[in-house]
Amino acid sequence: MKKWLNYGDKVAIISPASGFDKESFLSGVSLLESIGLNVVYNSEILDCKVGKLNGTDQFRAKNLLEYINDPEISVIFCARGGYGSIKTLESIDNSVWKGFNKLIVGFSDITVFHSLLNKHNIVTLHATMVASFSKNIDIFNKTFDALFGKVTTFEYSIKSFYKKDEESDYFGVLVGGNLAVLSSIVGTRFMININQSHILFLEDISEPQYKIDRMLMQLKLSGVNPKAIILGQFTESPKISEILETISSIYKEIPIFYNLNVGHIDNNLPLFLGVNVKITDSKLIFL
Repeated sequence: MKKWLNYGDKVAIISPASGFDKESFLSGVSLLESIGLNVVYNSEILDCKVGKLNGTDQFRAKNLLEYINDPEISVIFCARGGYGSIKTLESIDNSVWKGFNKLIVGFSDITVFHSLLNKHNIVTLHATMVASFSKNIDIFNKTFDALFGKVTTFEYSIKSFYKKDEESDYFGVLVGGNLAVLSSIVGTRFMININQSHILFLEDISEPQYKIDRMLMQLKLSGVNPKAIILGQFTESPKISEILETISSIYKEIPIFYNLNVGHIDNNLPLFLGVNVKITDSKLIFL
């Protein structure tokens, strides 16, 4: 896996979605500085809430473009998810992503970024965001061990629920993210075309069974047809057994795996998206 950071590098923080707790955000900034990074962000994001959004759509888009165009920045971290990323990206032309060589880090509502950038064959990192860094220092360290190239082999334990045949290994490009966000961008220019060359990762929080069913149906009927599906954590949701039964009733012919320790949990492992992976022997392995 590519090394994204060196000590002393300049990194940026954007707030493309909802507002955040200022104290938690500043604790996250301090952690970034403590590991030798030069952190930049527009101070207006500390106090610019417009309803649930952290600033106007125009401000958030301009802030993103500023750091996209800064050649000194290699990694852009998101402050928090919530809602609003799609509105941040709405006014940004697709030509911006041609030759884009930075890494965007975040999850949940940041799934819009993952989908759009993976669609353009750009790698992203599904990981804890700045306002949550201080909640779990072990996960913070694991994330930055990956970014600093201290860890080059990535293997994650998963469990198998169903396989359509005797094939033991599944290969594909890992894509996906938050189920609710992914289903909400179906039919838009932000949605990646997920087919048999992909392994689809899904996670979510606070969604009842019938909504999970509805969102999965929306994905299937829109043509989402991955090689395999991996479920992360569905926090504050029905039992995993119920979710597995639901998804297997919709995607009857697709192998399903679960128990990936990624999602709306404190122990949210970093997960690169847009990269080649293999599922074998109850492990997700990055190639």
